[in-house]
Amino acid sequence: MEYQTTDRWVDLAQAQMQRGNLPAATDMLKRALSDDPDHVNAHSVLSLCLIAAKRLFAAETEAGMALAIEPHSEMAHMAMAQVRMAQRRFTDADGHIEHLLEVDPNYDHYHRLSALRRELVGDYDGARAAAEHAVHLDPEEPENLTLLARLARTEGRIDEAARLCAEALTLEPEHSEALVEMGHVALRRGEVEGAREHVIWALRNDPSDTFALQLMASIKARQSRLLGLYWRYAVWMGELGAGRSIAVLVAAFIVYRLLEEFLGNRGEEQLKTIVVLGWYAVCAYSWFGPALFQRALNKEMGRIELHDDY
Repeated sequence: MEYQTTDRWVDLAQAQMQRGNLPAATDMLKRALSDDPDHVNAHSVLSLCLIAAKRLFAAETEAGMALAIEPHSEMAHMAMAQVRMAQRRFTDADGHIEHLLEVDPNYDHYHRLSALRRELVGDYDGARAAAEHAVHLDPEEPENLTLLARLARTEGRIDEAARLCAEALTLEPEHSEALVEMGHVALRRGEVEGAREHVIWALRNDPSDTFALQLMASIKARQSRLLGLYWRYAVWMGELGAGRSIAVLVAAFIVYRLLEEFLGNRGEEQLKTIVVLGWYAVCAYSWFGPALFQRALNKEMGRIELHDDY
């Protein structure tokens, strides 16, 4: 009976996590562990809860305890994989993900986890292949479709992203991640009001949803002339990918140097000075832009309030 009660606390905690109520989930998991200190799933789910709360040291401790109790626990390996990913220790995460895929190669969640790991390091081809396999295994799981949609949007395939989001929302109309992703798609299309509607709907489901709040702040920043310029630049560079982005920057520098030398040889000192100053301004904007953009997002996120008329 005690074991069944502990399992119920874990189930209730997972339900609270899905609603974004991390404090309640944490309390339930602590209560479960007070009844059964060696309950592997309770330690594992608590680790996931602590990751969401950005308490990575505590999350690592809980995942480590789960693995110490049951070294072959899939839930424990899944928790530790996500801890390592949050710590950006991707090589360490690989071992846990590979273990999960060996144990159950037909479980879509593990392929989705593999896709997330590849996405974090910019391996979009690998991430897309893993996400597509997850969709193949379970085409009616909204999270699989939403992940594939996000990857499509990142690579500039906006229509495909919209179609995948629509499929996810057909399966689960209030799925927060799909609502947020559809909001991003709308924003990329310049449909600011459409993006706002989707993010507000997501926030009504979970007012503390970090990704929804970030999208709301991005919508506000998109409407700013200065921040909107950087937003468009970041989106464009993101679509190019790491390799092509570097190539563009190198090409831009070469063009700048050739133009500077050409104007110097022709005695166009005034134009040469304008080009040099313009290049320095672009470099300074690229250097300080991310910090200014993040500061503005944080400021806007602090201002966001939801009212009943939303």
